[in-house]
Amino acid sequence: VAERRKATMIRDYSITILRGIFLLLLQGLVLNNLPLGTYFQPYLYVMFIILLPFETPNWMILPLSFFYGLILDSFTNTYGLHASACTFLAWNRPQFLRLFAPRDGYDAATLPGIQAYGFNWFISYAGSLILMHHIVFFLLEAFRFEGIGHTLLRCLGSASFTLFLAIIAQYLFLRPQTR
Repeated sequence: VAERRKATMIRDYSITILRGIFLLLLQGLVLNNLPLGTYFQPYLYVMFIILLPFETPNWMILPLSFFYGLILDSFTNTYGLHASACTFLAWNRPQFLRLFAPRDGYDAATLPGIQAYGFNWFISYAGSLILMHHIVFFLLEAFRFEGIGHTLLRCLGSASFTLFLAIIAQYLFLRPQTR
């Protein structure tokens, strides 16, 4: 049983690393270059942090998220905006996992996602974290309260579009978990 559990953890972390690399490349090379207008800037790369396995230690998530955001900052010349927003997201992830925890708690053999916990759970959990990330990112980008309405519209539009893409990705690329 212990060996099977270890093999499952290794597979989960391997998939997570590959997903992180794929999302960084997708974001840096494709999504950042789409002419979608001011109000729809998808930042799908945040799904790497949101979908980290439940067993990932909190002390590891913060620096991992910081450097992950820093790599994206190097793609976009945003000088720490993604790193800051990702670190803020990682800091709050454990609280949101507790807030949206199922009655029986999380099964360590599952990964966060629609397949394991359902559509409503995913919308609540991922939607909250995506919106929080986007608010931090766009407020830091604007760095003033002048035009706050415009900034908040950008947050809502971009977060909604990112969540929509995340839901599509969940249904397209993830198979139901059978362990």
